[in-house]
Amino acid sequence: MSNSPIQIFIVEDNYVYSLMLKNALKEKGNFEITTMLTGEYCLDKLDMNPQVIILDHLLAPPDDILGPGITGLEVIKQIHTKKPNLPVIILSNQTDTQIATDYWQSGVFDYMEKNLLVMDKLVAAILRAVNK
Repeated sequence: MSNSPIQIFIVEDNYVYSLMLKNALKEKGNFEITTMLTGEYCLDKLDMNPQVIILDHLLAPPDDILGPGITGLEVIKQIHTKKPNLPVIILSNQTDTQIATDYWQSGVFDYMEKNLLVMDKLVAAILRAVNK
């Protein structure tokens, strides 16, 4: 296996949470992480060729001027149009099983709830995604 860092996008509208996630992941592995606050920005930057995208379900717009923003499900559909083999991991506070089912049916690589114990599971999913 190469010593090159795994390229990851974290798309999370909570800036503090995204930084916490970024720092925690960097402590656990050789990851190069780019954080993004909106799904639209993620879609614009797909040419940076991330190996994995960690995506929040509800992506609020940075301010009311930009409109309602787009959900993680809408982002996934557009990612799969542009890069159909790019693994996307959903990290969400949603406990609604229908939302999780919708993501699984959209072709996400993994879906997990945000909690304090998610980090090891998330690292394992990232490593599975890049080694599939």
